[in-house]
Amino acid sequence: TLDPNGTLATPIFDRVGNAFVVGATETWVNDLTPPTVAITSTASNPTNVSAIPFKAVFSEHINGLLSTEITIVNGTLGTFSTADDITYDFTVTPTIDGDVIVSIPGTTCKDDAGNDNTASSTSTIKSDRTRPSVTITTPISTTNASPIPVTIQFSEDVTGFTLGDINVSGIGTASALTAVSGNQYTFNFTPTTDGTITVNVPDDVCTDAATNNNTAAIQLTIKSDRTLPQLYSVSIASNNTHPDYVGIGGIVTLTITASEDIDITGVLI
Repeated sequence: TLDPNGTLATPIFDRVGNAFVVGATETWVNDLTPPTVAITSTASNPTNVSAIPFKAVFSEHINGLLSTEITIVNGTLGTFSTADDITYDFTVTPTIDGDVIVSIPGTTCKDDAGNDNTASSTSTIKSDRTRPSVTITTPISTTNASPIPVTIQFSEDVTGFTLGDINVSGIGTASALTAVSGNQYTFNFTPTTDGTITVNVPDDVCTDAATNNNTAAIQLTIKSDRTLPQLYSVSIASNNTHPDYVGIGGIVTLTITASEDIDITGVLI
C-alpha cells in the first residue's frame, strides 16, 4: 500500500522472508479535478452571418466530445472538428432571427482520469439577417406649407444615414436633417415654385447593428401649391320663370368659375 505521499507504506517480502528491494519506480498522477469548458465566438453580436463560428475549449484533454452533445437553441449544427480533443471548432446556422444559444451540459465527456466535465456557461449571439426597411411620410400630400416637414421611419436603428442619402426631385432644397431616434429622422423641404415633389431613400445607404443594408423606400409624392386661386366669374340664377327672382321653395344656383378646384364649404351666401 501507498501512504498519502505516494511512499510504500507496507514492506513487501518474498515467500522465504526476504525484503523486496525496489529497483524501479512507478508514477501515478492523482487527478480528481473535473475538466471545465468555455464557449466563445468570434462573430460580432448581433451578426448577420449565416454560419456563426463557435469554439469550445476544455481545460484539459478529454476522451471525445460528440457533436450531438452540444445543446443549441434556435439553430442547427454545421461543421464540427477538433485536432487535439481540447479545442473544438463548430458552426451553427440560425433558424430564425433572434438569440442563438449554445452550451455543453455537464457529464457529457470525461478526462483521462475518468472525471466528468462540468457544464459550460451559455454563449449567446443574436442573429439578425433581416434588412431594415424604411417608410417616408408627411402630414398632408397637397400643401401650401413652406417648409414641408417630412418623416423617415426605419424598421430598426440604423447608422450612416445622412441628408445626402435622400433623393428629392422638385424645385426647392432639403435641409435640417434631424435624428429623432436611432430609427426615425425628419427633414424639411422648402419649395421655390408650385409643383410635384418626390422623395425617396434608395437601398444600401445605411446599416443596422448587424451590418445589414437598408432596402429602398416607397417613393413619397407631395404637391406644393402656394398660389391663391383666382375667381374668374360668379353668377346667380333661380329656377323661376324670371331667373333674377326667386320665390318661397325656389332653387338658387350659384356658378363660380375659378383658376383651379376650390372648396366653398362653409361659405356664407
